[in-house]
Amino acid sequence: MSEVLTHKKPMKHRLDKHIADVLISSPADGQVLTYEAASQKWKNKAPAAGAALKHYHAYTSTLFEAVIWDDDPYIDITIPAPGYACVLYIAYNVNGHCPAAGSLAGIMIKKDGASIQDSRRYYTCPGTDYQVTFVTQWLVLDDGADAIRLQGQLYMLHAQVRNMVVLLWAQ
Repeated sequence: MSEVLTHKKPMKHRLDKHIADVLISSPADGQVLTYEAASQKWKNKAPAAGAALKHYHAYTSTLFEAVIWDDDPYIDITIPAPGYACVLYIAYNVNGHCPAAGSLAGIMIKKDGASIQDSRRYYTCPGTDYQVTFVTQWLVLDDGADAIRLQGQLYMLHAQVRNMVVLLWAQ
């Protein structure tokens, strides 16, 4: 649950005086509230180094034919270790042709060598050589300790245009 409070005048009270799990000391411009598990309190701290929003992108218009769940060799992004816990938003879309009427085609995202089943999308083709566009998206938390590899996977599809966009920001 969240609420938005609007004040016409500056607030005359301190957040840490009214909420038990907030501890603010020596506030300074640019600080953010950060949860500290050891004390179970939200504390004012400088934002994590390099924690600004980052963007990664892979795009191809090459033909690729998938027969089973095949890794797309052109949609493969390796993000250097962020060094901080992060959130990844991954969007993957494919434009291609289905091989036959009634055939099942699909796309999926793969992270660090493992297929993400929740990102899997299927489409049953209504006609032969039917033009199809798939989109899937996924949010994931990562500890940021090591590099993150993201790939596209295709199933029973003559894919032409593939595009993956990744946004990364600090947790």
